Amino acid sequence: MMSSEKPVQDPLPVYYLKDRIKKWGALGDSVVIVPKSASFDELHVRRVFIQWGFGEFKWQFTSFVNVVSEGGMNEKAIRLYRTLKDLETDLRWSGLLLKKPRFEVSAGLRDLASHIEGVNPSNDLAERLNSNDRILKLVRRVKPDQLRVRLESVHLEHAGFESTEEMEPVDLIRRYYEKPHRVMWLIAVTRMNLPNPWIGGLMKDSYALLDAVAESVREETDEVKSSIENL
Repeated sequence: MMSSEKPVQDPLPVYYLKDRIKKWGALGDSVVIVPKSASFDELHVRRVFIQWGFGEFKWQFTSFVNVVSEGGMNEKAIRLYRTLKDLETDLRWSGLLLKKPRFEVSAGLRDLASHIEGVNPSNDLAERLNSNDRILKLVRRVKPDQLRVRLESVHLEHAGFESTEEMEPVDLIRRYYEKPHRVMWLIAVTRMNLPNPWIGGLMKDSYALLDAVAESVREETDEVKSSIENL
């Protein structure tokens, strides 16, 4: 459960993003932010320490875009989920010296297509992101180690079993694909920590990048939703 108890000194994400925050709290090791005005509904920020490192860590920013709540799931919403699943996208960098960013269909999604009937990867969302100059400009500023656009695909609380030790990840995803509990996008940006005075810029630029990507994701989602409703 998210706690609203504030420490004496605000965490760095809250300090640098305070003018964009409606409210915030803590959930485990994450700072949870509800924005004043953004294309995403919630933002989780956490530090991920590098294994075998000497205290180095990365910042992970994950935004959540709610499309259909659990109470709103019906046949059209299930169809919407499965259509949107085909759009999952990753950022890739190509080139040696002057690396260029490009969004592509998730490699993991291509692998799922060989295990789950109905999954048919599509470049539609990737191409929308590639054609957005503002997003590409922010990508070059943030230089994320990872940027992933995913649908929620596993819901352990409602999976119907207590232990996942004998369950393969693809089986968990298949269960959710066959009976999704809600439609929600997760957009995650991971970036190596920057020392002062650049950390504030990283926080603000990462927030702006997530906001811009979420806006495009909502636009693509609305188009898919409209096509399904018109069937």
